[in-house]
Order: sequence, then structure tokens, then C-alpha cells
Amino acid sequence: ADVILTYWALDAAAHLHGHRWKNVNSLSHYLSALLPTSDSSLLTSDFSPTLPLTQMEHLSPNHWAGEVATFWLRLSEGLNYEEFQQRTRVDARPLLESALKKYADLNFVELTSTHARLTEKAVPVSNPILRDALAAFTRAP
Repeated sequence: ADVILTYWALDAAAHLHGHRWKNVNSLSHYLSALLPTSDSSLLTSDFSPTLPLTQMEHLSPNHWAGEVATFWLRLSEGLNYEEFQQRTRVDARPLLESALKKYADLNFVELTSTHARLTEKAVPVSNPILRDALAAFTRAP
């Protein structure tokens, strides 16, 4: 069965099915956009909330997979290549091995036949590593 990774974030921005959006900055504006107007009710069929978005964009499958990869690389167990490919349909191993080899040589990243993960040493300086990981996916055909 095909499994697609989907995650929701209750935050200033979120991703779903290859789309990324940014919510309005004000909590009061956010909540008022979701609440019914005086002419409608949550219980009626005419209630249609306004999405409180300020920006929305569609991500290519590779860009989306790259963002998922940078999220997974932040986890202590790192990114499992097989599970990642099952969920995103993108083979991360050659992309990450190429992009992260210089960091592995410096013991910032562990690259095995099954996983890629940041080491403890990398945590305080992970932004450039994750930037290079994302760039490997966005450059991929």
C-alpha cells in the first residue's frame, strides 16, 4: 500500500500534501477567521470558516521530501532510508551521502547503509548541515 507522510503543525506555518502555508500572525485574527459570523452557526450547513492564511505555496515532490528529510534528521534516531522512501517515494540515500559526506568526515553526521543522522556534536551547529541536505533534494531531478 502507498503511504504518504503527512504532518500538521499548530504553529505559525504548516505543511500538508505538498503545500506549505503561513498563518496570520495575530492569534485574535486567526481565531476570528475560524469562528462563525453573526449570520451563521457552527451547527448550520452555511458555516464556512475563512482560512487565516497570509501565504500558500506548492512544493515539488523533491522539495517536500527534502523538508521531510531535514525534519527527520533532527530526530535522535535520524532518517531511515527504507522508511523514508516508502513514505515519500524518494531515495534519500544517494542524495544525503553526497551532500553530507564532508560532515561525516568531521564526525557531525553518521552515514550507514540504513540511516543518516546528526551526531551530538552537530546539534549546536546543525543549520548549515540541514541546509545542505535540503539543497541536495531541491537540485535532484
